[in-house]
Amino acid sequence: MFDAIPIHVWLIESGLQNRPVLATFEELCRRLAATPLQIERAHLSVALLHPSWRGFSHTWTRKTGAVETQFFTRGLDDTQGWKESPFKYVLENRLPALRRRLTGNQAQLDFPVLTEFRDQGLTDWLCCLHSFNPEADLPWTQMMGMITSWATGAPGGFADEDIVLLEELMGTTALVVKADTQQQIARNLLTTYVGGNSVERVLAGEITRGGVQRIEAAILFADLRGFTAFSDTTPIEGTLTLLNAAFDAMGDPVTSQGGHILKFLGDGLMAIFPSGEDAGDACLRALAAAQAGQAAMALLNQARATEGLPVLGLDLALHHGEVLYGNVGTSDRLDFTVVGPAVNEASRIETLCKRLERPVLLSESFATALGDHPGLCELGTHELAGLARPRRIFGIA
Repeated sequence: MFDAIPIHVWLIESGLQNRPVLATFEELCRRLAATPLQIERAHLSVALLHPSWRGFSHTWTRKTGAVETQFFTRGLDDTQGWKESPFKYVLENRLPALRRRLTGNQAQLDFPVLTEFRDQGLTDWLCCLHSFNPEADLPWTQMMGMITSWATGAPGGFADEDIVLLEELMGTTALVVKADTQQQIARNLLTTYVGGNSVERVLAGEITRGGVQRIEAAILFADLRGFTAFSDTTPIEGTLTLLNAAFDAMGDPVTSQGGHILKFLGDGLMAIFPSGEDAGDACLRALAAAQAGQAAMALLNQARATEGLPVLGLDLALHHGEVLYGNVGTSDRLDFTVVGPAVNEASRIETLCKRLERPVLLSESFATALGDHPGLCELGTHELAGLARPRRIFGIA
């Protein structure tokens, strides 16, 4: 048995320094490989709170000296490999640890992967589970936490004191992994529910009501035409299916063009493309997003029409101007968004789409920022609700 206190101390320091999980795991494997434990293989999996990914895993082997990383989706529990995994058994039964000798009279190869490990020359295997929300009464498929496994090739396997040592080390490791993972979860959730560069600003400490910046930006408003009538005659599940598909059609082009979706507005969305000193570039990207959104919506409608399902139009308005970007709301419930006359004008322009029978409308300031763009046409001057004077409106030729 060796003195593991220096490793505990190093792990604690790594956590205080916000060292990433991968770097911590790599160094931990290197340190343990230099001990009498004769670690040949190590694995760490972390379950996350993320809308798309269930988690990630790192696997280290002495033979390669390298770590292989994988991300896994929420469909993992349906695979045959997972159904036959000792990890699934540990999670379902909430076992803090599971040990299996792989050779000798006490060998217990009750999972296919353990036979593979024995055939690779490994003699003993230990798995440890640490939940990050043990107080929550959740099914194992929704748990957040860390599961690790350690395998040795030493003759006779791990000594009993080695098992105790590893279990203690994994407790300290879990604290480090949880600290880094919780930060990542916070970032993931902010990205999901706030989005854009708002995430970095909130994490940097911009959380005070009234904390705003004046910025120039291209503003995009999108709205589904005919959605109210559609939802009134469609089962709610069908409405939700179309709404999510339409948001993909509208939103994916925005993010791919460097825009930030700030808000979903019932059956529409609002996004900005900060322009800085280059209004023309921001407006070009916003226009490209609008055109790609229309194309994606057309494909969605084509697929729905083939299935005999109702289709909807997509109205888009583009404007450019100064906005206040930051925290707006009540004293304890804030929204990181944009406000100002330019936002109101963009919203009013979108309402003209149906009347002018145009799916994409542009303001004069937006068209001016584009410069001598060959694909535009002027549609005249129009009154906008709540605005003092008429505005020149442009469309796509």
